[in-house]
Amino acid sequence: MGSHRHLNHPFYGELPFAIVFNYILAEKKQKTLTNEPFCCNLGPKSNFSRIQMEKRTMKCEYHWLLKEHIPSERLPIYIEFTPRGEHPALWFHDHESSEIAIVVRGSAVHLIKEGELHRNRRCAKSQSVRIRQGDVLIIHPGVTHAYDHTEDLELFNIVYDSKKLVLPLLDGNELPLIQQLFPTADEAPRLDSMATPVMHLELKELVEVLKMAHSLQDKLKSQQPGALFYTFIGFLDVVAQIACSSPPPKLKKNSSPYLIGEAIDYMARHYAEPISLDQLAHAARMSRRSFCRHFRQMVGCSPTERLLAIRLSRAKNLLRHTNAGITEIAVRCGFCDGNYFCRKFKETHHITPRAFRHGSPDTC
Repeated sequence: MGSHRHLNHPFYGELPFAIVFNYILAEKKQKTLTNEPFCCNLGPKSNFSRIQMEKRTMKCEYHWLLKEHIPSERLPIYIEFTPRGEHPALWFHDHESSEIAIVVRGSAVHLIKEGELHRNRRCAKSQSVRIRQGDVLIIHPGVTHAYDHTEDLELFNIVYDSKKLVLPLLDGNELPLIQQLFPTADEAPRLDSMATPVMHLELKELVEVLKMAHSLQDKLKSQQPGALFYTFIGFLDVVAQIACSSPPPKLKKNSSPYLIGEAIDYMARHYAEPISLDQLAHAARMSRRSFCRHFRQMVGCSPTERLLAIRLSRAKNLLRHTNAGITEIAVRCGFCDGNYFCRKFKETHHITPRAFRHGSPDTC
């Protein structure tokens, strides 16, 4: 990441995104024919000021926090664009969230600080890797890193909290890049591997990814109904586009589909009744242990969390369209009592059922 403030591109705000990159494509083609270095000039060059030159030589550290950039009720995703010539050099920092860094233009040196601890493993020495246009970096929590020689670096960052995003990965875990984006505790990446780009996007692929990332940035700002849903889909679009650009994995033989849909259907039909894990595992024709593991892999959350989401969704519908009391709604949706229902509703939606019904702050 760059500095704390959000840096707006001086040209993207004036020109449609597609026009900008059509310009890039055309100029690259022309430069290739004349064997000149590729450098797309969409406007005046960004000259370093005295302050920027001072930043260039600073060796400072800070802890970048996602919660300082997004409201608590929004999805844990943040996008920052750093225009050419504005990324400070040797600005060492770490963060508690994960980060996808895409080099839009220019080049730099990516640095990982020596001696950093990560999941009880120490980086034996500092890592220094040259990065260029189209390179994609994935950096996870526990790493202190920076960039050097950033004079012409243009960077697009997507910061996300992989622990809070509930993703239905389905068979996406078979794609190497998805494993790197959402590692499990057993698949913690090595520090030195995070210094090196996970892949390189060709210019056409880079344009497509950046178009989707730009669209995602617009969705993140939206306050319209369904904004969280569309933002979530937009994030998946970006991840899928990057994953599709990586080399395809080898096909696995004898991989049978999981019957998780049977368990979800059982939840939808019997949510008002007490439901045990054994019942759900039986519906999916699996052992309880195997069912819990495959359910999280396919749906992105535990069976208990999914069942709670179904019950709360039904309860919201009853709160909107009926005059039933809180306790009655709780029982009709499978909760043991009204107090437990109120607590779970507020934990999930940050508002009480009664306040949700009347559209104003209240308590149960």
